[in-house]
Amino acid sequence: ALAIEWSGLDPDDVVREFYTDPDALPLDSTDFKIDAPMPSSTPNQPPFGPLRLAIIVDDGGYGGWITEEILALPNSLTLSILPHAPYSYETAQRATQLGFEVMLHMPMENVTGRTTYPGEITVNMDANQMRDLTNQALADVPGAIGINNHTGSKFTSNAAAMRAWLDLIKDRGYFFIDSRTAHAACAYEVADEMEIPSAENELFLDHQSGPGNIRARFTQVIAMVKRQGHAICICHFRKNTVPILKAMMPEFDKEGIEIVHASTLVH
Repeated sequence: ALAIEWSGLDPDDVVREFYTDPDALPLDSTDFKIDAPMPSSTPNQPPFGPLRLAIIVDDGGYGGWITEEILALPNSLTLSILPHAPYSYETAQRATQLGFEVMLHMPMENVTGRTTYPGEITVNMDANQMRDLTNQALADVPGAIGINNHTGSKFTSNAAAMRAWLDLIKDRGYFFIDSRTAHAACAYEVADEMEIPSAENELFLDHQSGPGNIRARFTQVIAMVKRQGHAICICHFRKNTVPILKAMMPEFDKEGIEIVHASTLVH
């Protein structure tokens, strides 16, 4: 991130040159929280009240048929848009007009130490550097009312860095979702401690991109919601995900599960 800044390159230009395919974006380390907690041997009592599930679709901003298919889905989905992508601004605008909830998918440092996406904030940055990159990112995603992290296994596991960054957005009205890209992540706990409306991802639906794996994750998240009453999960603007997500939307209705915006489940 600093190399891009020092060289005078525009992050938008870097994305157009090197990050042209959303399916090729690195998802992060192997420390992803890809499995839901296993149910205990003693089943929970059936939850009272409505069954609610928030599905956040990450990595928007690349346009093409994938974006068109997702924008044609029910607007109860939450779309998280990467900054600096070729169609970040346009996608965020269209999604907002269509009634989707829009989030900024803020790039954050991962454990490898390699920049996985331009404009990412790192644990060694001072508040001014973090603020500048965050403001640039927010300007690229108009209408965003919440933020979650893109990669970030290192940044979200560093309580001091998270506290410094969250302090910059605390009074600006955004909610925060910890994507939970590492088991050691403490971002949600820090946000909760700072009384920022927040929550955490509970299951990645498409970290393993095979259609069979994705379908199994959707089955898993349905069981999770029925067990605990609500859940937040994440999938991505990816070619194998789109048809399964499209096919599952009516299935949630059949299961009595209401798809809600992520902001509904923050606290």
